[in-house]
Amino acid sequence: MNYLKITVCILSLVLLSSCGTKEGSQAQPSQNLDQFRSFNIDMNAPQRKITDLIESVRIFKLEETEESLLGNVFNVTVHDHMIVFPNTSENTLYFFDDKGNFIRKLNKGGDGPEEYSSLWSYWFKGDTLKIYDNERPRVAFYSLQGDYLGAIKVPERANHVYENENGYWLDMSLRFRGDSTNYELISYDHRMQNPKYFLPFNQQVGFPITTTTNSMTPYKEDMMLYKQILNDTVYSIEGDELEPLAHMNFGSEFLWSDEEMRDNPQGAMNSINESGKVWIIWPKIGERFIYLTYNISFQDSFDMLIDRVSGEQVKIDKRKTQEEKFGLMFNLWKNDEMLVGVNSLDLAEILEELSEEQYSFEEGSSLDLIESSENPAMMWVKFKSLD
Repeated sequence: MNYLKITVCILSLVLLSSCGTKEGSQAQPSQNLDQFRSFNIDMNAPQRKITDLIESVRIFKLEETEESLLGNVFNVTVHDHMIVFPNTSENTLYFFDDKGNFIRKLNKGGDGPEEYSSLWSYWFKGDTLKIYDNERPRVAFYSLQGDYLGAIKVPERANHVYENENGYWLDMSLRFRGDSTNYELISYDHRMQNPKYFLPFNQQVGFPITTTTNSMTPYKEDMMLYKQILNDTVYSIEGDELEPLAHMNFGSEFLWSDEEMRDNPQGAMNSINESGKVWIIWPKIGERFIYLTYNISFQDSFDMLIDRVSGEQVKIDKRKTQEEKFGLMFNLWKNDEMLVGVNSLDLAEILEELSEEQYSFEEGSSLDLIESSENPAMMWVKFKSLD
């Protein structure tokens, strides 16, 4: 099988270059929003400027030092008052505190027994950093200071690995064996034993794509989410149970609803740019909102905000001029706020469109300090209700 590998750099540019009406039956505030729901996506939904959607924003710098000169900030994890993110091309993790002060960087890249060959997936378990090295494959353990603590062999060469309180979960969605062992997900206990299998499939994906963005992400306490890159459904994982959570329904506008496309790599490559159909869907699900990015070609990326309570959907206009967009990278939800990276030179123009009551700077940060830095800044953004 020929694998098309899209690097994080390319994906981040697609996402940076960046839709629906009310559904027939709206969710009520008293309903459990974590019950399965299909959202009918309207690609002609009304469009609103990003600054018109912001209720409030808290801003902090990312301290610039000789060791912390950054490009784009994506694939971010928030852990124990720390902001952590990788530079996968350099096998490096950067650690900042929640005020944006630089703590350290970790680079154990290499082929030695205490090193990792690839920084493919990472997460924290208490005071232990865990890194999935898909080239070996194994999960390596480090202290928060970067000391090597050991490793565990991964039984299968997975696309991604993540962990919850029950053990490890392996994304096997691109590993077709041609027999009854074809499952998208396999869970193991903490000793990588006693496998359980989920989401069987019976056909090889002829157009496989791998990225260093983990297909499994934390959600609420003791919960995580899973979405295979070419699918349109998000699943929740709690304990050793997997359930569908949200379906991004593009109907016939979803390229992979045509099974022939999935099994025809060359035809699919041509169709991505020629069909005008959606081929990648990136939903980030928060407690109230879904921030959805979808791509129609290799260049055309669109963003929308979906209110999980009302079902309202709007397109997000990130343009500051007709030709230029704000440099924003939407990373993750925490409670009802989203962590957003922003180009340091764009911040002042964004704040000009907000009232002074809508924004604040964290201790140690200011507009002057951020504008004098080459590093991007970070914002905790709270969105308005779409009712």
